[in-house]
Amino acid sequence: MLWALYTGDGREVPSDAFGNGARACHSVCMKAPGAILLCAVLIGCSGPEDELSTPRAADVDRLEAKAAKHPCIGTLDGWERSYRFGLSERVFWPHSNHANQDVIDFHYRRAGEVTIAPARNLIALGANGDWPDSSPIRTVDGSYVISSGRLNVARCKPL
Repeated sequence: MLWALYTGDGREVPSDAFGNGARACHSVCMKAPGAILLCAVLIGCSGPEDELSTPRAADVDRLEAKAAKHPCIGTLDGWERSYRFGLSERVFWPHSNHANQDVIDFHYRRAGEVTIAPARNLIALGANGDWPDSSPIRTVDGSYVISSGRLNVARCKPL
């Protein structure tokens, strides 16, 4: 017996997978609770759209607290600050890189050298997810590992 049909008077009547067997007006398939449970589980699963496209503000706050103490950066008031997730490069499928949500890459441009206003920018990966520009001005690049709290600064010239 693959299915059991319940009749209106509470009796269980055997049936096969095609519904052949005694049927009542209010028959309910025993597999329905399993199907409902499966749907509920699938609805609860997160999809790619649930992933973060930009770093969380709290993580950027921790990054900025460390960056402000770095001799190359100092006070953040004089910098335009841009942040995005780092990339995880894949060995076997190099064209399928994806965001490494444990690493925040940052790009700081010194305000006042060109028309740049100090600000914070959160940038998503993708075709338009590059740094604002690459003008020949004072910049600092680096990364921050969220899980360890490690700040990595590249091209450092202390102020």
